Amino acid sequence: KIDRSFVDEMTTSHEAQALVRTLMQLAKSLSLETIAEGIETPDQLQALKAMGCEFAQGFHFSKPLDEPSFESFVFSKLQSAHSVRIA
Repeated sequence: KIDRSFVDEMTTSHEAQALVRTLMQLAKSLSLETIAEGIETPDQLQALKAMGCEFAQGFHFSKPLDEPSFESFVFSKLQSAHSVRIA
């Protein structure tokens, strides 16, 4: 899991970007899946996609939802064949 504090600074800090890239390479070498949290912008999502991040969560996809709203959200995504999986 890539913490949102690294994701927040990833598009403005070379150090944060290098750290995220290193964490992702480590996860891949250990055959672990990666999820980045706190995705808020298309730029963050694109950068993570380019690094090979497999899953993401954050306001870019949806605000926090209660259970009924979550069920409706997931159902609508399944109906439109879209997914929040980014790899």
